[in-house]
Amino acid sequence: MASQLRVDKIEPVNGVPTGGAGGIIQCVQTVRTSVGAWDLATLTEVGPVMEATITPKFSTSKIMVWTHCCMGFANDGNCSITLVRGGSIITAATGDASGNKTRVSATGHTDATARQFNISTMFLDSPASTSALTYGVKLRHAENGTTWIYLNRNHTDTDSALTLRPVSSLTLMEMSA
Repeated sequence: MASQLRVDKIEPVNGVPTGGAGGIIQCVQTVRTSVGAWDLATLTEVGPVMEATITPKFSTSKIMVWTHCCMGFANDGNCSITLVRGGSIITAATGDASGNKTRVSATGHTDATARQFNISTMFLDSPASTSALTYGVKLRHAENGTTWIYLNRNHTDTDSALTLRPVSSLTLMEMSA
């Protein structure tokens, strides 16, 4: 007969450090292998292009949101990702408000349309909830005019072994507080 140990929570002997988490309670992930292509006006958001849902076991838990987006762009320039919860931007996961600047979670840049680039970010959210929470990632570009932005492909997308087809992901981890 095999033994099993089941617990609701594990805390270090000296207690949980202030502002820290005691351990991972659960983990969910969405992996996107399909490509996405959007012809977007300047600063227009698209998405969520990936979503994952987690139901925290405790209202004191924190949710680690970790995303990795493989992107392409029809111009040389800047693109960004923004983390959302329930379709709304997680303001704490964006840069400070400053004049007319657009607040985003992370940015990336390309200078060649036949190339791809990566944008990744991690954020520890404190939703104070035991309800199902849906997190997502939105994309945008910061160049003048309407132009194409891509997920998991480059702009030219040539049918060649030299054209690489990546994967993007969104991972959520419930951390005990």
